[in-house]
Amino acid sequence: MIAESVTLETQTKSNDRYEIRGEVSELAKTISPSKTMQISALATSLRAEGKDIIALSAGELACDTPDSAKKAGINAIENNQTRYTLNPGTIELREAICAKYKREHKRDFSPKQVLVSAGAKQSLFNILLALCGTGDEVITFSPYWVSYPEQIIASGAKMVVVETTIENGFQLEIEQFKAAITPATKVVILNTPSNPTGAVYPKDTVDEICRICASEGIWILTDEIYERIVYPPNTHYSPLDSPEVDLSRLIVVNGFSKTYAMTGWRVGYALGPVSVISGAARLQSHSTSNASSISQAAALGALLGDAKGENDSFFAALIPDLLEKRSIVSKILGSTPPLKIAEPGGAYYMMIDVSGLFGKTLAGKSMENATDVCMYFIEELGVATTPGEAFGAGNYLRLSFSTDKALVEKGCLRIQKGLT
Repeated sequence: MIAESVTLETQTKSNDRYEIRGEVSELAKTISPSKTMQISALATSLRAEGKDIIALSAGELACDTPDSAKKAGINAIENNQTRYTLNPGTIELREAICAKYKREHKRDFSPKQVLVSAGAKQSLFNILLALCGTGDEVITFSPYWVSYPEQIIASGAKMVVVETTIENGFQLEIEQFKAAITPATKVVILNTPSNPTGAVYPKDTVDEICRICASEGIWILTDEIYERIVYPPNTHYSPLDSPEVDLSRLIVVNGFSKTYAMTGWRVGYALGPVSVISGAARLQSHSTSNASSISQAAALGALLGDAKGENDSFFAALIPDLLEKRSIVSKILGSTPPLKIAEPGGAYYMMIDVSGLFGKTLAGKSMENATDVCMYFIEELGVATTPGEAFGAGNYLRLSFSTDKALVEKGCLRIQKGLT
């Protein structure tokens, strides 16, 4: 995907001709395109040219959407549920989301505290625009998800980055977090399990973040899209579970794309205080309005399937399958110098330190940064990964092991062979 330069033309009275009145806005020029989507588009393009490309770049499960969701979506179509819904989402879906958080976290929410959107990405965008403006600061932990910086920029706020390292498994150092707080700090984005590192923050860390934010009056925006993809002995611990949390300054964002293999359905949601949720809903009413009625019905089916135990077999198979693929990546790339890895505790990504390749020449090209290595992998080895620059981590590539097991192994072996 290549960003195009766009000009606007307006007819003038004086010369009766079209005159260029200016390029796109400063915001549009500032925002960078998603590198994950760019790489996916490149992989698709190369495949169309007949090249054998193994895509280990996109975060998408290989398995199918659970039957509980598919059947509900089909029923919605057959019953002609194809009209607008309420802008914040159907009452039934929002009630089911509230029931989920009562069942899993013992927290009470009302449908007025829930905003359903076209994917969790839009939910995050809505909330950041509703909460932040010029002069505000938003703390993120790097490596961070690719869209956080651009969404923060769009809100008018400034991103403040707290770095984590591969040496300690990308775990957050609390003292670094405290040092990043200023009087302008409005929000901290907490993403556990993390995309792109797979780091799962332990209870003590989450409790301390909640305590600090409560004492400083800082909002916590917790992105929990990978909440169910956690590998033993790790467990997901949400700020909702913390006795230190200030619920009046907590927004939870979640969705169906990752854990239910529903990326194409595009359903996410945010829940939190009515004031912020209603503000975000007003913004949404002038962008997309409601999420797809069919997709909302499918999402409702997924949640009802959870409550009835219909999805138990789906989730019972999911984690063992991902663990096996994680093991394949660790075994092959963990023994391929000069690469360095940190085995993730959740999600389905692995950050690979490729800085040991910088300064070397591969296929006649000098490797100066992670993007160079990424392009070598895809053009010469036929393996698509994502360069770490997209995540604020220029020494790394992100590899997704969510696809078919045979492809994961084949892709890793290609990388190993291409470096030995």
